[in-house]
Amino acid sequence: MQNIEIVKEKNAVLVPLKKWEKLQKELVRLRRKVNKDKVLQDLRDAIIRIESDIENGRKPKGRDAREFITELMNAK
Repeated sequence: MQNIEIVKEKNAVLVPLKKWEKLQKELVRLRRKVNKDKVLQDLRDAIIRIESDIENGRKPKGRDAREFITELMNAK
């Protein structure tokens, strides 16, 4: 990275403002991606548990999955 200075006396690093802003935007983007990946993984895990319950003859509690998906799709 060019134009970055290390200030040893102050235990600091100087970064040009444009570079800093770009890094901050990238950090926000990565945090959103991590959160999205976690939500998707949690959803996958829940679907697998539901499928397993159905295969083992246990009736899922609560409302029908189709109703839930329809509700989610209409909640925009």
